[in-house]
Amino acid sequence: MNILSTTILTETQKNEVIDLISTCQDFDGTHSDIYLSNEYNFDKDMPAFFLAYKQNQLVGFLSNYADEIDDAEISLIVHPNFRRRGIASELIKIFEKEINYLKNIYFKTEYNFIKSNRGLLDKWNLKIDEDKDIILERDREKYEIEKNPLWEVKKASLQDVDAIAEFQSKSFDMPIDVSLRYAKEPIVGENKDVYILKENGKVIASCSVDYSYNSNYLFGFATLEEKRGKGVGSYLIKNIINYLIDTNKEPFQIMVKEDNFGARKLYERLGFKEVSTVMYLKYAN
Repeated sequence: MNILSTTILTETQKNEVIDLISTCQDFDGTHSDIYLSNEYNFDKDMPAFFLAYKQNQLVGFLSNYADEIDDAEISLIVHPNFRRRGIASELIKIFEKEINYLKNIYFKTEYNFIKSNRGLLDKWNLKIDEDKDIILERDREKYEIEKNPLWEVKKASLQDVDAIAEFQSKSFDMPIDVSLRYAKEPIVGENKDVYILKENGKVIASCSVDYSYNSNYLFGFATLEEKRGKGVGSYLIKNIINYLIDTNKEPFQIMVKEDNFGARKLYERLGFKEVSTVMYLKYAN
């Protein structure tokens, strides 16, 4: 077996990984995609991807998503035909050898996978973290929207980055340098956009969309605190979805914290339905 590590995936590698993700999702009944860029990592020179090959076939993959040095989110998949052969263990071993300075390691998985692989927790001395996310999906039915002349929905530009980062930092309780990264990268990068809602020229809500996979993945959704509960967020999301229905053919996906009941109710009112629970595993000691 040959294992490669890299900061950036080539197009060939990316296509191989996407095929492997699809194969594992079909086999495991999972829905969460793996982010295949290092643009949000706090250290762009840190290895972000580890690829395991057997006879030129990609059979295992590990992704290291670390937007802050305190926490690293690890996604790890192995081809169903090559499981229980030590591939996952070898990927983790090499990852931990190359990157030994990250403080807290969390393995991202889903309820369906854990349900079918309960022995994994004891084998790797892992426990389930209290923090969980809910994946919701929506079909491509358009909304009827009553236009508000005071609100303007548009794609964000670099001029909007500071305003977006300021209220996202407060909304998600993250350092301003991290929120600046999340506000800027979708604007300057590929296969992503940030959509904003302005009132009297001021940004009062934003939502990013990633088109990298077979869905329109909405993330980084936030509304200015004093504008919450006034229909601002739903107005923005409805306009985004209607626009994307006209411009591509993909369904919609969004993820929300399990205990964020307000946001979950909003998404459900907007037609999103729960499809999976994302769980995070950490070492027991």
